[in-house]
Amino acid sequence: MRNLAISSRAIMNSAVRAAVLPPRSRPLSSVPKPVPKEGAAQQPIPMEKKARTDHRAIANSVSEKIISTRDPDTGWMTGLWEHAEKNRLYQVDLCQDLFGEWLLVDTWWRKNTAFGGRKKTYLGFHLTPEQVREAFYAASLRRSRHRYQPIDWRTYR
Repeated sequence: MRNLAISSRAIMNSAVRAAVLPPRSRPLSSVPKPVPKEGAAQQPIPMEKKARTDHRAIANSVSEKIISTRDPDTGWMTGLWEHAEKNRLYQVDLCQDLFGEWLLVDTWWRKNTAFGGRKKTYLGFHLTPEQVREAFYAASLRRSRHRYQPIDWRTYR
């Protein structure tokens, strides 16, 4: 019985609204479209596409260069990258600790300041050439994507 009272009240309200409120002059969906200007060009101007950078090829060549600079006595390797706009440097070293375990040391810093950071990753006692290549390839790929340029660490400074 109560539901019947609500529905009859809703019917009464809609009837009162229809009798009191005037009808709309136009429907809401018919919004006029803007008229194009006569002197304006109708064809869109094509945007120039930027040449895509092949970061994988760059990382592959840079990692091969780093591996070729292996120190003949110790077997250590170093890669160095520079971001000229931001005055930042990034260095990756593959070296051995006191006990002969290989570790990858990532070092980054800003020029002319003492601020920077270092991350050490232990790779184990027996290192394969594939692991070395993969480690330097990953570092080279990340630096290339962040617009760092490789520089020779032997001639830096």
